[in-house]
Amino acid sequence: MGPKHLFIIDPLEKINLELDTTIRMIRALGAIGHQCFITHPEYLSLEKTQKYTCCVCEHIQVSQSEIKPTIRLSEKRCISFFDIVHMRKDPPYDMNYITVTWMLDSRPSKTKVLNSPRALREINEKLVILNFPQYTDAALLSSDPQEILDFIRSECGGDAIAKPLDLFGGKGILRLVLDSSTDREKIQEELFGINRPHKSPRLIQPFNKQIYNGEIRVFTAGAVPLAYCLKKPKKGSYFANTSSGASLQHYKPDKEFETMIIETAKELLELGVFFAGFDIIGDRISEINITSPRLLLSDVDDEK
Repeated sequence: MGPKHLFIIDPLEKINLELDTTIRMIRALGAIGHQCFITHPEYLSLEKTQKYTCCVCEHIQVSQSEIKPTIRLSEKRCISFFDIVHMRKDPPYDMNYITVTWMLDSRPSKTKVLNSPRALREINEKLVILNFPQYTDAALLSSDPQEILDFIRSECGGDAIAKPLDLFGGKGILRLVLDSSTDREKIQEELFGINRPHKSPRLIQPFNKQIYNGEIRVFTAGAVPLAYCLKKPKKGSYFANTSSGASLQHYKPDKEFETMIIETAKELLELGVFFAGFDIIGDRISEINITSPRLLLSDVDDEK
């Protein structure tokens, strides 16, 4: 029998079983004789008497023509039973997510976790771009409305994007366009609300108008680019997510573009990031997805 893989995923009813990246991975691994199992975060456990984390899981087989729509979790296995564990749960990136990474630390050295629990804890998908200033635009992380206002004026030409750090898929993103009436109070209200003394920091970046031409997604594994596509927002929108109406098109990179991706992915690989999903607007990296990167597609037909 081939290597054994455990996929930690969200409930199956929440994902597109026909096109989900995880399902594509399971299908490809099964085709070469690997064994695949699935579980959900709530089925992980760690007891004082256990040497390693355990989970209740289910063996899954996905053929080209059939996918089981519901899977009953039944088998309890020690994590040492698996050769590779794939952490594929989507954000929100909260304490429940972090707790799963702590539990995945309790494993034998022979069991690999992709991406590594430490990388998932220490690397934020939005902030990791700060590690690569040569490939990214100016950026500010702050919860101070005045500092944010000053940065948008001085570094963003009065037009910026604000992103929360713990969501995905375009959730919580807001465009801030300054005018003569914009002041500290207006920034406070738009980003945080009037009566919110505890404010979560936002990542502020210049609004790149090339987004209207599309955002490039690159899926990499082991620092090797496997799939490219162009996510094109619907007319009048700057959201490059299919859930917001964006369409997917083929994209063929030039040598310089591919070199940028490979060099960046190699640095991430050294930090424990095996799978990554790069978002690029024009020639600038805007975000690097590491929690559950998507768009490992054979055909550009859906964002999953």
